[in-house]
This record gives sequence, structure tokens and C-alpha cells, in this order.
Amino acid sequence: MLENMKEEQQEWFKVAVGSLDLFTDTLNSFNFSYKTNFTIKSVEDWDGVEFAMVNINDASVDDIFLFGSYFGVAVHIKRKSGEIDF
Repeated sequence: MLENMKEEQQEWFKVAVGSLDLFTDTLNSFNFSYKTNFTIKSVEDWDGVEFAMVNINDASVDDIFLFGSYFGVAVHIKRKSGEIDF
């Protein structure tokens, strides 16, 4: 689930993460590989579901889409190997 928000001139999006550790590792790897600078603004728990609010900084819409795909693949690999069950 992605939701784009604008707050005080800082754009960000919201992602249901499932595992904050996996999300953070994937975000750091993506930033390094694709020379982006996404940063985690905050993390919130909504009725047992963790959401990360991610600052867009100078990323493009293409970068956001690519990161979503990158994170989806990381989740799929972990799920397929039995490391996660969400």
C-alpha cells in the first residue's frame, strides 16, 4: 500500500512494511544501488500493521515505483525461502 502525502513542503509516501528490518535493509540497498536518498521519516503501528513514512527528497516518480518493485521482490524472496510468513 503506497500513499503519497505532502506536508510542509516535504513530500513522502507511506508503505505497509511487514518487517521494519527487511524494509530498512532494502531501502539502504536501493539507495546505494540507485543513488537515491530516500529516508524514513517515521514508523507507525496501525492496529498491528507497521507503516513506514518515507521522505522522497529528490527522487522521481520512477524511483518510487522502482523502489516499490525492489521491496516487493525482497519480500517475495524471503517468503519463498520461508524466512517470513506475511
